[in-house]
Amino acid sequence: SMRLQTLWRTVAGMMLYHPALEAHAAVQRIPNGALAQDGIWDPSVCFSCIVSMQNYKQFDPIKIAQTNRMFDKFPNSLKVAYIDQTDLFPAAAEDPHQAVRNHATMDGVHKKQRRRYFSCLIDKHCAPLSDARRVPKFKVGGGTTPASSCVASSASVSTPTREHISSKCCFCLVS
Repeated sequence: SMRLQTLWRTVAGMMLYHPALEAHAAVQRIPNGALAQDGIWDPSVCFSCIVSMQNYKQFDPIKIAQTNRMFDKFPNSLKVAYIDQTDLFPAAAEDPHQAVRNHATMDGVHKKQRRRYFSCLIDKHCAPLSDARRVPKFKVGGGTTPASSCVASSASVSTPTREHISSKCCFCLVS
């Protein structure tokens, strides 16, 4: 689609910052210094391009394939943020209104809200699902209580610290 073509061009332009950082590091290296060896410093350590694709969850297979092509083209620095949602399905035997009130009380969200929303982050290194989407590296939201405000999608993923976030130079694009 025209919108994804425009996004692709914008991301490709932003990703030129990555080789620019590599060139800058090569020029600034001390000839016999520790950083003079190839492979010691990676620009991905200090540069990320985060693209906001709010509707990623609803993408058709063609858009998913195009997104995965972007991950293949820019594997180290491209990340995608999107909105995920979970509907509350009360058990058939329960009173639906009581089940929603109980669940809302448990996670601190308004009792009439039947859907929970999450902010998710994926990149090239996230495991692919059967439909070619990716398992989120981070999944944040869903409730207002501290226990439910940050949910990592796997046990091996930790919540980023303030130092980790502030050490990155991020460019955010909204699709």
